[in-house]
Amino acid sequence: MKKTLIALSVAAVAATSANAAVVYDQDGAKVEVGGSLRVLLSKDSGERADLKNKGSRLVVKGSQDLGSGLSALANIEFRFEKDNENGFDNVETKRLYAG
Repeated sequence: MKKTLIALSVAAVAATSANAAVVYDQDGAKVEVGGSLRVLLSKDSGERADLKNKGSRLVVKGSQDLGSGLSALANIEFRFEKDNENGFDNVETKRLYAG
């Protein structure tokens, strides 16, 4: 049973992509959304089988061409912390910057 769970978790992590999807790209402005879904299917003794959060994250990046070779950028990364392994309700901002 444990080998099956390990195989499923490896397949789930391998299926997630590190590439960001461009959701807006016009007039020098670009917004990308990416991240990773990290879950584990497990069944502890005396409990039902459940998907548990193992540190999923959501990343939003933006950039704007200002002209003359200059550009502005922004980034924010939300993490769904592992402290609450049964859910995704403990959201924390991990990286936030603009320049």
